[in-house]
Amino acid sequence: MIRNTHSWTLLILVIALLFCPTASAIYAWEGIPVEPVIQGEMNGDILYFGTYGLDTPPVDLRFTLPSKPVFSRIYAGVWGGTEKYTGRAEITVNNLQKVIYQLEGDRDRNRDVYVASHGSYWIAYDATDLMRSGQNLVSVTTSRGEAGNRLDGRVYCVIVVAGVEDPSSGRLQYWIAEGNENLHGEGWAGTNPTRKDSSTTVFEGADLEGLKSAELFITLSATNAGQPDYLLINGYDLGVELPDGSRDIGNERSFSATGGEGIPSRYIDAERFDVTAFVRERNEITFERGRDLDFDGEIKTTGSFVEGEDYMHPLLAVMTLKKSSGTIAPDLAVAGIEIANAYAGETATVTADIRNYGGIPDDPATVIFRSDGIEFGREMVLLSHDGVASVSVPWKPASGRITLSVTVEAGGDRDVSNNEANREITVGSPPDLAVMILEPRRAGDDAPIRSEQSPIHGCVVIISVFLAFLITRQNAGKIMAPLLTGMIILSSVGLMVPAASADGGYVAYDLPVTIRNNGGSDALAFEVVVYIDGERAAVMRINDGVTAESSRQIIIPIYTTPGRHMVKVVADEPRMLKERNIDDNVMERAYVFP
Repeated sequence: MIRNTHSWTLLILVIALLFCPTASAIYAWEGIPVEPVIQGEMNGDILYFGTYGLDTPPVDLRFTLPSKPVFSRIYAGVWGGTEKYTGRAEITVNNLQKVIYQLEGDRDRNRDVYVASHGSYWIAYDATDLMRSGQNLVSVTTSRGEAGNRLDGRVYCVIVVAGVEDPSSGRLQYWIAEGNENLHGEGWAGTNPTRKDSSTTVFEGADLEGLKSAELFITLSATNAGQPDYLLINGYDLGVELPDGSRDIGNERSFSATGGEGIPSRYIDAERFDVTAFVRERNEITFERGRDLDFDGEIKTTGSFVEGEDYMHPLLAVMTLKKSSGTIAPDLAVAGIEIANAYAGETATVTADIRNYGGIPDDPATVIFRSDGIEFGREMVLLSHDGVASVSVPWKPASGRITLSVTVEAGGDRDVSNNEANREITVGSPPDLAVMILEPRRAGDDAPIRSEQSPIHGCVVIISVFLAFLITRQNAGKIMAPLLTGMIILSSVGLMVPAASADGGYVAYDLPVTIRNNGGSDALAFEVVVYIDGERAAVMRINDGVTAESSRQIIIPIYTTPGRHMVKVVADEPRMLKERNIDDNVMERAYVFP
């Protein structure tokens, strides 16, 4: 037995050296998906009003409404300067009410504020009750210029989207989606940067009967003239093709993408498109910051052949279908089922996402929850012009494989085929996620990268074996110190593999990761986070989780420089899941990236 405390101290130092990673800097703020928040059908129209172009506050928007709107949202884009600067924004409507937002950068938790990247704010405020028929005034100001303020505080735009009923008008089906996506290349997200080239917004439940026309309205921020970008609906490019074959939706001139002159709008673009020829029952709107036209693995943003934007932020997408006159009926659907805390012996929560793609039902809808066909919950929900509702009930599940179903019922529903959704789940002991990093490889290359195997580390292993023999001998303490000192020196040399070059080019890699759930219950939605040299480099959300006692492999794209890197992968870092063991949620390993 070792009795020399100095020897134990040295042994601890060896272990620390062997496992201590180097550090480099990266910042990633990947944006918030642009998703529907309002949808439905009415006799009437959607009206748009706005100021476009980066401006010093206060910024006023004056407009006239033909009648009081049934819904109205105010959008204000504010530039923060960086994600670390904080300040204030204020929205005043018709001098009736002032709403104040404390903008907190990467610590912001405001419900109405979408903040992404390096302090790009998109404020979305429900002003339905404050709008009126006739003249309206929306004023936006910020803390720019105030003593002690560091927030840049300039305003990209102020936009009002209002739904107005008109009994003499034909039917109008509508979807309004909002968020703050962050599309960017490698050079605009940190030292070990991520890359995000596109995002997609989905509009479900379109009724094409009696269709006369369809229109799409979108808003982008942080756009740059002369850098191409693209907008697609169901795979079809929108906008005018330029002589070189590219398109430039975000060119800092709003309402110009279809060929007109438009209006100057610095760092912001609002556009309207006729999409009648392209709409389907399910519509995908895709924003692309550029395209790799020469297939060299990158989207170039400078030089003689520019292929895309450095960065841009899709913020708003509104689609409307104008139809012939006719009866407006509700069309309710169960869009999804979310489950939390579904473990044996515990009370779970089941939440149904209810959508209405049609008119407002005359009476509240009924939402019914069943487990293997047996009802365990029933709730009434009143839907309005926003067409979105979330309904939750408690559930005490039995153990085993269970089929959950949720049904929504309303009088006069025009399509009952989408009134029910099902989800299978295994209930048992809490889940137990375990992470395994497989060999990473260059994107598009099947050849894996070998994990780092230094010859010096091999020497350390040999000495360690010899040391294990010595410490069983008498007088081991007399020789432990010099041997351990030698191990420290060798370990240090082993860690001196050339680090990634600071001025090297970034390369796209694929990182295969296997996530196993060793528990008795399904692990529901969670995030997987990748760190490169101690700094966050990528995040992937696993929306459908991992079923009990099974595994799945995911491929995470990462961008870094060639050289030696410590790679760490963490499953469910914020601990949203209740697990029986969290020690195996993390794996860390060194690789030399070619």
